[in-house]
Amino acid sequence: MAEWQEFLKQFKLIKLDYADVDLKMVMQWYDSVSPPFREGKKRKEFPDAFAVAILEAYARKHDCVIAVVSEDIDFKLACGKFSSLLYFKSLPTLTELLLIDPAKTEILREAIVDDMSVIENALLEEADGLEYYHRDSDYTVHRSKIHGASITEVRIVALGDGECTLTFEAELEAEHLLKWIEWGYDHGEDEEQEMWVLETSPVSGTAKVTLDPSSNSIKNITSIETDIAAIEVTENPRRMW
Repeated sequence: MAEWQEFLKQFKLIKLDYADVDLKMVMQWYDSVSPPFREGKKRKEFPDAFAVAILEAYARKHDCVIAVVSEDIDFKLACGKFSSLLYFKSLPTLTELLLIDPAKTEILREAIVDDMSVIENALLEEADGLEYYHRDSDYTVHRSKIHGASITEVRIVALGDGECTLTFEAELEAEHLLKWIEWGYDHGEDEEQEMWVLETSPVSGTAKVTLDPSSNSIKNITSIETDIAAIEVTENPRRMW
């Protein structure tokens, strides 16, 4: 304990509590047997679950990334759900990364940003769940077809052990079926009109990725979040007439 207390003197210690924990989220993990909960003896991992939930709540509240050091593989699996939690098996692994040569960091960054196709594909899947609405209340968006996503800018905000968290700016190209009523002031009856319009919309977000150990390129996405739940469509068919 004396060695532990001496070690802690090197840091600014922040003691966390349960105040901001989302209890509903923890119980959803339990009900779905999602890490750190698992079958058998690991079914009652509530202390670990609350630890992860406390860290995630702090990171979300303070808009930061947290390094989680543990030899428990369940912590690694649980941290994988959040872009704000980076897992390290040991403290030396974290220390080595913090002391890495800036030149090596730049080489690593170039390898990561060289191919954004994995993130673009994940963004396309995420875009299917977004809501689309028109700026002008006269129009309703009846259907949307996502044609493509392109990353325009990326920033690496944190590096982990074989993974990293990055923020991105992107553009979504989508086609929308708009419907509206053309009022029949001069011709009698009102008429419903419709037209497909093509529009590019800006999107930004955060992604957590795992890296290929040999090339440092993006291997897969563990989590991706966009900063919006809905996209505004602005194209006005009447302007085309």
